[in-house]
Amino acid sequence: MSAGTHYFICSNTGSGIYSLCDEITKSDNTRFLYIIKGGPGCGKSSFMKRLGKIAEEKGLAVEYIHCSGDPDSLDGLVLPEFGTAYMDGTAPHILEPDYPGVSARYVNMGEFYDFRALADKKDLVKAISSEYKAYYAKAYKFLAAAAEIGRDIFSPLGSDRIFETAARRSAGICQREFPNSGGEGAVVRRFLSAFTCEGVISRYDTVKALCKRVCVIDNEFGFAPLMLRQILDCALKSGYKVILCLSPLYPERAEHLLIPELSLAFLSVTAETPYDGDTFKHVRLDALVDREKYRETKYLLREETRLYDSLLEKARQNLYLAKELHDRLEAVYNPHVDFDGVYKLSEKHAELYKA
Repeated sequence: MSAGTHYFICSNTGSGIYSLCDEITKSDNTRFLYIIKGGPGCGKSSFMKRLGKIAEEKGLAVEYIHCSGDPDSLDGLVLPEFGTAYMDGTAPHILEPDYPGVSARYVNMGEFYDFRALADKKDLVKAISSEYKAYYAKAYKFLAAAAEIGRDIFSPLGSDRIFETAARRSAGICQREFPNSGGEGAVVRRFLSAFTCEGVISRYDTVKALCKRVCVIDNEFGFAPLMLRQILDCALKSGYKVILCLSPLYPERAEHLLIPELSLAFLSVTAETPYDGDTFKHVRLDALVDREKYRETKYLLREETRLYDSLLEKARQNLYLAKELHDRLEAVYNPHVDFDGVYKLSEKHAELYKA
């Protein structure tokens, strides 16, 4: 049985939903795209989960794309050996085929609704839908405030000495780890982490599945992206394919790098997002901070960090309330969905893929 990998393709940020869907839907590696349509509770995620399970049992590689609103649900499924992807094409990540029937087609999950049984649920569905969307809007207001405050909290601790040391250590890593492969470098962007109704979730199981050697870089003060960008550039110039995992709150920043070809990963970690697996190297970047400068600004930094954490917690609470309402919405639909039909459709699609 093959081990699946797990990512997010959308992230909840201070600017709203940040989507990397094009990394899958527009990728040259995706030769055929199935766009899944259907309303709440109709079995979109169940269809993909069953299909992924069958594919893994066949020994196929499976990439699971989790939903940042509900990390237990799927937004997508990729079968890389076949160049095939299945993506949820409903709001907030609406998708339409570029070339219908040629390189993409719809999967209509709405056909599994019992429309007659749902006919008298209209007012209830409208009320719940409106309320849960309001919680999302509120969550994004708190996220926007948190992102603005958190962006540069620790910038006063930066110094030329830190930047020069980080660059020197990155250069040393590059020299040791990246012999010229003779190939052509490529970058694939994903989120390994997401800010969800459960707080920040990091799918480190993917790291363990792809990379035996893991280098962790302290990022309590936000300096790790300096090293990661330099390492990324070097890996690409040396001809390697890199999975660039972006920061869930600041997607313009690198958070992790995975290089499966070398079974090598570089992870930025904090007290809130520690890595619990084995590591071969630990770069203690935070130890470079000038202790005197830290003492001088410690009180202010703590106050700003408390405010930042408080705003994130308010955002998380609103995402949680939104999920509770969405669960209620799905509970209205679920009794009127033909899940046997959903699973049979999964099995029918699974027949298309042979190990």
